Amino acid sequence: MIEEKPYFRLILGILLFFIPINIYIIGTGIGTGIQWAFFRYQQTVYGNSIITLDMDLGYVIAGVITGRSAVSISAWLVGVVLLISALIILLFSALEEGRIRPSKAGILILLAGLAWIASDMLQYGLIFSGPAGVAIPVGIPLVCVVGWWLLWKEENQKKEEASSAEPPLTDE
Repeated sequence: MIEEKPYFRLILGILLFFIPINIYIIGTGIGTGIQWAFFRYQQTVYGNSIITLDMDLGYVIAGVITGRSAVSISAWLVGVVLLISALIILLFSALEEGRIRPSKAGILILLAGLAWIASDMLQYGLIFSGPAGVAIPVGIPLVCVVGWWLLWKEENQKKEEASSAEPPLTDE
């Protein structure tokens, strides 16, 4: 089994910010795009754009974007906040080397993935396809796998600690 270094989980959490979360098609082909946690790159008939999360949030606050799209952006923001929170936990876990359990980060990462799925469903429909276009959540499964792995790893460590603390059984 691979020896896990203290910062491995932290690096894994940081890498989640660099994977594309969605590939999408707008409407009936008006444009396409790739979305990461903090921004998206989109090509439309009106030109190419990089739209950051703070720009989207500003559009929602100003009332430029309303309705389902505004709720979808809000759900996306919740996912980003959850992922940042998980990263902070992973940072402290790496610095404290075991005193802070990373299972909480795993839960937050899973919740971030669920928030992003909810965002896609709010925008594009239950099967990620509708009048607003089509979304292919390419990175969300990886986000959920990382969150699940952190939880699984934690449970295995607890079992190993519990089994090593028990005295061996002897026949008498």
